[in-house]
Amino acid sequence: MTENIRKKGKMFKTAYKVPSSDFVSKQLYEELVGRVQKIESKLTLYEKQEELIFPSKVLKRLPKEVRKTIEGVMFNYKNGFPDFCFMGMRKALIDAIRIRFRKDGKEHVLYNKNGDAFKLPKWIEFAKQERYISKANARNLNNIVRVFGDTANHDFMADLQKEEVPLVFTNLRIALSRMYYEEKKQ
Repeated sequence: MTENIRKKGKMFKTAYKVPSSDFVSKQLYEELVGRVQKIESKLTLYEKQEELIFPSKVLKRLPKEVRKTIEGVMFNYKNGFPDFCFMGMRKALIDAIRIRFRKDGKEHVLYNKNGDAFKLPKWIEFAKQERYISKANARNLNNIVRVFGDTANHDFMADLQKEEVPLVFTNLRIALSRMYYEEKKQ
């Protein structure tokens, strides 16, 4: 983290750990250091997240194939295999969309006239059109589909990190929650 600090009318870009007497008052310096430490502690907590969270009530509503894949993603994350997490999340999304379209008798929409499946971004677009997922969630999924889709499956040199999994997983969980939403019983 860097700060622009004014000294004698000039701007200097420097790391936040500077001698307090050279640039700012001791009080301001201590306040800034405290803020940075607070932010760093929050980031550290996020980086050390050991488990992915998927509410059991939502997990129970998912089709068996999707539920099994999600459980596999959570297992691989907990055990330090992020590459498998990305492949699993892609599989879970593809299966969830396909099964949802099949359930509604619309699976044919996902394939061209030759019977070949469209690419995943197009499936996400179809799911958005059918309102299985929201516009915002479709946009988020399409923005990250390169990471948890193409990169994970096709680029053997990609060095995907465990810290990247939770963001993708959260977007997937939101999509699956909406896709397999259950009306509340009154």
